[in-house]
Amino acid sequence: MSHMALTIAKAANELSTLLVSESLWIKDPTNQRYVIHCKNYEKTFTRINHLKSSRVRFESSKVKGLVRMNATQLVEMLLDSEYEQMHILSPFVAPRDFYFLRYCHQIGEGEWMIVEVSYDIFHGSRERDCHSHSWRLPSGCIVRDLSNGCSMVRISLFNNVVTFANYIVEKMVKNLCANLGMKNKLDIPHLPENKNIEIRSSVFTSTVGGQTDGLIVNAATSIWLPLSCPSVFEFLRDEKMRAQWDILAKGISFQEIAKMSYGDHTGNRISIIQPVISSGNNILVLQESSIDHLGATVAYAPVDIASLDMAVNGRDSSYIPLVPSGFVISSDGHPGTTTGASTSTTTNPEGSLLTIVFQIQDCDASSPKHVSMEMVASVHALISSTVRSIKSALNCTSLA
Repeated sequence: MSHMALTIAKAANELSTLLVSESLWIKDPTNQRYVIHCKNYEKTFTRINHLKSSRVRFESSKVKGLVRMNATQLVEMLLDSEYEQMHILSPFVAPRDFYFLRYCHQIGEGEWMIVEVSYDIFHGSRERDCHSHSWRLPSGCIVRDLSNGCSMVRISLFNNVVTFANYIVEKMVKNLCANLGMKNKLDIPHLPENKNIEIRSSVFTSTVGGQTDGLIVNAATSIWLPLSCPSVFEFLRDEKMRAQWDILAKGISFQEIAKMSYGDHTGNRISIIQPVISSGNNILVLQESSIDHLGATVAYAPVDIASLDMAVNGRDSSYIPLVPSGFVISSDGHPGTTTGASTSTTTNPEGSLLTIVFQIQDCDASSPKHVSMEMVASVHALISSTVRSIKSALNCTSLA
């Protein structure tokens, strides 16, 4: 048996199992769509990593539906080509090229299976490297004729893709968390408008691609909230709520125009958001939100469309300037409890510690010694206003 025939035979067996085994799929609670259960899949099948990158992710789906076309016509239409370019409905995601083998055979009366699987037609040559950002794992469909001009179709699609936006997001989050150490701390007199809010500040030199790119004023504070970590996280990551705390948004609403989810929690995602009312400056917001049993982060940074396009198309993104701000949320270590008799109870709410971080570039300063106090004061005022807005939105204004 030739290597191509063996590849198709294995793919057909895998597809048959994928279409009938419920344990290989889980339902995404966000959109009720079925996606591959990666752990069960890897226990069932031997998988070869064809894409040599640390930024590989799975994309999968399974669906069953009625098509108003007889099976013969539908099968002929589906057997159109062995090359496919998948277009995502966003200008920020480049089309994905797939080269694959496709095989169709009749498995019963009025029933056909069509199986697709990527195949290295370039045999490891340099030309393959130009097309190695997408790989189709065994996918396909079973088409059954219903004898009334319609067909019942069961489809399973399973792809590996390299996501380049992950790299700049990783850099953004790393930058945000690293600067919480407050190296080169500034001794700033306490400002009267920042009553009851202790703010730490530092200044550091920003570098992009190894080149000095200006000075960054970094300021942060931490507050306690009588709400659980997941509750605070859901509020801060939701772009629909952003106008309630983002002072710089000036009341303008935001919308999510692209996203990439990962992990088991629906809040773990990379998002591109933009103001509902465009300012005409081609600036969007790149945001990553992440939560686990240890805590949560929401990191975001303004980024221009040209830089995003460079990242998603695989070009060098190390030169993209990012000045992130965001939030770090953790439990206060005291789970909510209720004590006392049923007629008189005292509730100790579950709380969380919220750290708010802002970073703003000072384009006029040539060294840390030349950073203006007006710039530092404006960052402090921004943090103070954000704290008040968050407390107001979460009904915590009674807190000191």
